[in-house]
Amino acid sequence: MARSGAWTVVPYTEGDAAANLAETERLVAAVAAGEVGPTLRWYGYVGRAVIIGVGQGASTIADDLEARGIAVVRRLSGGAAVLADGEMLALDAVLPATSHLAGADVVASYQWFGEAWAAAIAGIGGERAREGLRVVSVAEARRDRDALRRYPREPGARAREATCFATLSPYEVAWQLPGMASRKLVGLSQVRRRGVALLQAGVHWRFDAAVMATLIAGQNTQAEDASALARHVADLEDMGLVRSGQHALIEAFEAEAARAIAAAPGAHDDPRLPQRAEQSRAEGDRCHDRGPGHGSEDGA
Repeated sequence: MARSGAWTVVPYTEGDAAANLAETERLVAAVAAGEVGPTLRWYGYVGRAVIIGVGQGASTIADDLEARGIAVVRRLSGGAAVLADGEMLALDAVLPATSHLAGADVVASYQWFGEAWAAAIAGIGGERAREGLRVVSVAEARRDRDALRRYPREPGARAREATCFATLSPYEVAWQLPGMASRKLVGLSQVRRRGVALLQAGVHWRFDAAVMATLIAGQNTQAEDASALARHVADLEDMGLVRSGQHALIEAFEAEAARAIAAAPGAHDDPRLPQRAEQSRAEGDRCHDRGPGHGSEDGA
């Protein structure tokens, strides 16, 4: 383990989805017990798996995945399905419940996390990476969810609903170029347990929309499913960033996280971001309750 300011850092490792979930559980228990303080854990995936939310029904994904050698793993947090493969970079940020970064408002506690990701990506990327990069506001997330509800039969709507990265939730990181739909780049989720808060993030170096569509619908996949996912999911390659830059991205995020945890409560606003996400406890709570990208509270 290393240090980054007040954070303990578990360096990047790779494992299958089940092993990564087990390591997350172990770390959450250690922070809850006071054995370790605020911790960042970086990891990637070996093989391919579909990770579904704690409350997501199995009917939302193809029923033959295990027969095809693709693991289906249920994560601790809520939300929809995630394609976990060698193209994903994942992060656990585990905080004692007393940390000001954990906060009492579940949705607002994502703010520093999303802003740190946006600043890190903007910091290492060129003009293309910075253009259109922003933190999703509560209002934008609500509009995105409302549009899906109004037009549930629109081509590709089912695929979007079943895929975590194809819908927006507050304080996630999105990317949008002129004339294009807003596309999620960094997905966030959260779990609260007694004495601890787990914030999780994932970002794709390269996202394969056609593969994800088949993992959701199997033989019933429609061409519109992959098209809809491609229109609403962004990856780091879209911005000209390459996998060899992973170490730089990790270092950039750790620097942002160190600044955030060192700041006084409420002082982690970052003027460098293209757009500030407005805070609204009432609106945020309602959006969180129905947002597929955000996680669960667990009093266990």
